[in-house]
Amino acid sequence: MVQFGRTGVTADRSGRYETSVILGSAPLPPASPTPRQRREQLFGPQLPDNVGLFERGALADTTNLPHFVMRVNRHLFVHAMGPRGYSRLDLKSAIKPDGQLAPHAELLVFGAWLADGMLGRSSRRGRVPNPFKLVKFVAAGFSALNERQRAPAVQSLASSHIRTANIVMFWERCFDERSSTSDHSSALRSLRSIVPDYMAHLAAGGLKFNGCGVTASPLMTKLAAALRPSKTSAGVSDRAAVTPASSATSATRASPQIVPAVFEVPLTYSSKESLDEYRNLGPTGPPLPSLRYDVLPVVPTPGHPTARRDREGRLVLRPDLEVKKLISARALIDRIAFTVSTTSITSSTTLKKAMEKTRTTCQRR
Repeated sequence: MVQFGRTGVTADRSGRYETSVILGSAPLPPASPTPRQRREQLFGPQLPDNVGLFERGALADTTNLPHFVMRVNRHLFVHAMGPRGYSRLDLKSAIKPDGQLAPHAELLVFGAWLADGMLGRSSRRGRVPNPFKLVKFVAAGFSALNERQRAPAVQSLASSHIRTANIVMFWERCFDERSSTSDHSSALRSLRSIVPDYMAHLAAGGLKFNGCGVTASPLMTKLAAALRPSKTSAGVSDRAAVTPASSATSATRASPQIVPAVFEVPLTYSSKESLDEYRNLGPTGPPLPSLRYDVLPVVPTPGHPTARRDREGRLVLRPDLEVKKLISARALIDRIAFTVSTTSITSSTTLKKAMEKTRTTCQRR
């Protein structure tokens, strides 16, 4: 608010003059909207609420998966994809008469399948993936595919593989959240087996939307192809063509051995019940950690030009964790507490003597 004033001069009967200032106010000019606000103003009115497609609200404010999916769907179309031709995205255009899903319905059908327990998918060992994170990952993948289709210069890459680096970029665009590639590794591994099962369930006629049978999901079909591991993502990295030292001299005898750049050990629980009992962080909790090791070739001992023969063909696993910089250990305390129930009042001294007596008896036996 800007204040302004004007002065006035008046005279009384005694001839004295008084000067007065009349203050007023005027509103400040409106601030220019941010890019996210402009997209909301542009695309928001074309995304109808309360029809089962989109829902307003923060993602962290709901733990109901169907409502969460509708909120993610709105984030996807407001901040990443946007309606084409400024057409209203409603239920009427969500599915064609032949059963083909429109882009604004594909995430909803996949989310409903997740909420129903992934029907048609065989049980697998290991921890159950977080469905909330899977939905956001798929939304970021849809956004990446959509961007490749829209950009004429990279249309030839529309069917290329999607890596975690692509997800990091479009994750921030869709949800305004920064992340790293390691944050999405587990979701990528899970979706490589989940999406094919989903597509198989779709092909078997097990999916419906708005009372109609689903026969095709074009974006999800492209995402399934893009998620398939390539030669560099299925355990072999672009920077990971690690060759043993002896391969250079024996190139004529055998081709260089290619090994993965990273060896990762997921730290999981024995069952979902154990996960819920000991972790119990809810659906929006952080993912489970894992141990990462850099796979390196054996290097010669300092002062020797070549490695020893008994080390030929071996590799070195170096932990991808600098413990000295992260943890400062001053002392190690190892204690065990026992809770004892007695029928009468006793003391710690009496209990200690009883335990020592029991230990002595056991040692004699």
